[in-house]
Amino acid sequence: MASLELIGLTKRFAEVTAVDNVSLSVASGELVAILGASGCGKTTLLRLIAGLERPWTGDVRCDGRSVLGVPVERRGVGFVFQSYALFPHMSVRRNIAYGLRGPRSGARRRVDELLDLVRLRDLASRRPGEISAGQCQRVALARALAPRPRLLLLDEPLSALDAALRGALREELGGLQRALQQTALYVTHDRREAFSLGERVAVMHAGRIEQVGPPRCLHERPLTEEVARLVGSFNVLRARVIGREQGGWRLAVGGGTVVVSDEPETAHEVGGAAAILVREDAVAAGASVDGTRCRRRGDRLRFRGTVREAFYEGDVTVLLLETPLGRLRAQVASEVAQGVGTEAEWEIPQEALQLLKPGGAALGLDNGGSST
Repeated sequence: MASLELIGLTKRFAEVTAVDNVSLSVASGELVAILGASGCGKTTLLRLIAGLERPWTGDVRCDGRSVLGVPVERRGVGFVFQSYALFPHMSVRRNIAYGLRGPRSGARRRVDELLDLVRLRDLASRRPGEISAGQCQRVALARALAPRPRLLLLDEPLSALDAALRGALREELGGLQRALQQTALYVTHDRREAFSLGERVAVMHAGRIEQVGPPRCLHERPLTEEVARLVGSFNVLRARVIGREQGGWRLAVGGGTVVVSDEPETAHEVGGAAAILVREDAVAAGASVDGTRCRRRGDRLRFRGTVREAFYEGDVTVLLLETPLGRLRAQVASEVAQGVGTEAEWEIPQEALQLLKPGGAALGLDNGGSST
């Protein structure tokens, strides 16, 4: 399998910059998921790698060699499309065999291997219109793998499927990736797909890569609001920087102050704005609080809040709270969830307050606006 390196890739369409100075490395045999909302440039990035688009600036290297001048058909890239792109008049077998070169006996053996791999041997003679959507997607994957590509590109391959089928195929893809150790880029807007399939996840926003890392690192420590919005359920608190203290910054928030750690170290300006991330499940029912203003006691930020909305989600219920800090969302166990209109005391552990780096507050959400 080939390694892949993207160096400063930029692509513009008229006045729109679809891909903006993207650099990314993918090791041989690694699957990296590209996670981002619609229109962020994910598909354009894949097309640049495949040679279907040419970058304005930057380079694409496989095993250390630039492939910018290499024709599409000679790049050794397999492409799996969201829409399958199968030939409706051809059988499953002929779709998989399309593009294979060499002796017919060798092609037949390769197709048989892939039919077994994707568990479609019994459907080999059927046409795409005679099999299910999930089976069509498996045919598309087998066809992309047939020429033994150096690199596999998957462009939201499961997004057109229903939720149950999407989950089942996600598990199958994970098993295939572990078995084949195929170097791959997997584009998706679905956090579950990205986290379950990607050894690393690159979060893309407005044409740029915001953060790259293992799923757990992104989930526990997003560096910007854009990353937080895509990888987890967070509240965003607006604050003002008061000054530097040992272990972090003292911030004014919700009528009170709090010291927030800055690991890794951030460079805020006294008097400037700051943004704090708080996980929804870190907002919990607290002890008694005097008055209605937010105040810090010990190692917890405590405040009063009124439940304005409640969203039942099975084991948990998401409560929309009106608080001195603004609107907050709290995930609580459904059996103890307060009803709409209930006023109660709430608290956030100090260690659950995460200070974003300057410039991370780009979404312009209201105080406590959920990033989901």
